Amino acid sequence: MPLKLAESETTNHFFGLPLQVDSKDILFLVKRDTVVEAYLTDKTCKLRAAAVLENWDSANGVARLVTNEKAAEKFNAELTMFAKEAEELPPTGEFKK
Repeated sequence: MPLKLAESETTNHFFGLPLQVDSKDILFLVKRDTVVEAYLTDKTCKLRAAAVLENWDSANGVARLVTNEKAAEKFNAELTMFAKEAEELPPTGEFKK
């Protein structure tokens, strides 16, 4: 699925939005060495699915699904990290009525 990605300025964390007009999906990706963690949500910010891709940088990469229960703590940490970064962003414009 083609994504529009935004990367955190301080870490290997990414925020992805599908390019499909009608998509409601939001994807959070975390890259640590040869492991990528992926969390799927939507505007409700409830975890819908999670997966881990090990050895992503080789032909022997292995993907596996992770239960939402096991992924919940890391997912919530990602949301918190992105929220803190968003608070530090400069304003992009003023609200007009």
